[in-house]
Amino acid sequence: MRHRRTWIIGLLSLAAVWAVALTGMAIARSRQVTPEKVIAFVNDNPLKEKSPQDREKFVRELADKVNRLSFEQRQQMRDDKPLWQAFEQMNDTERKLWLDLTLSRSVKKMMLAFNDMSPSKRKELVDEALQNMKKNQRRNGDGELGKRVNDENMKRIVDEGMKAFMTDANAATKIDLQPLIEQMQRVLQMERNP
Repeated sequence: MRHRRTWIIGLLSLAAVWAVALTGMAIARSRQVTPEKVIAFVNDNPLKEKSPQDREKFVRELADKVNRLSFEQRQQMRDDKPLWQAFEQMNDTERKLWLDLTLSRSVKKMMLAFNDMSPSKRKELVDEALQNMKKNQRRNGDGELGKRVNDENMKRIVDEGMKAFMTDANAATKIDLQPLIEQMQRVLQMERNP
């Protein structure tokens, strides 16, 4: 009788532990950030309809969500119009805050992801980036990049990218990214001196 009671208490305790663990896992999954949730957040919170305080809160919340995405998830979102539209609706102060909150993490994640990639995957991404840069340059030969980001912010982006390239990229990544770095320098030079 006593053993039976001990077994019942043990089984009930084990069931309670499993219930708590499963509940915790369900809560964690519901809070996990995905590209789809970030886009839904942007779509559900039009920046232009917000007060100055709410705009800052929005930028901070959006930055927190984006910072929790992996490099691959960020890559999925790179061409999403709602995210670009939100960025374009930000004023210079909000863009500065956005860069303060996201830039260093973004470029560090990017370099670490490049380090972990196979050389063939890195080459594929570099080739794709070069094609996109050339296509955008032909399509937006009127300084479109400069319109999106003011010179101070552009300098910060370039500086952070170069810092991550120099400190976080391994030797193989540096070699594989060199054509992209050179093309970026040419584009930026043309943006600054049209």
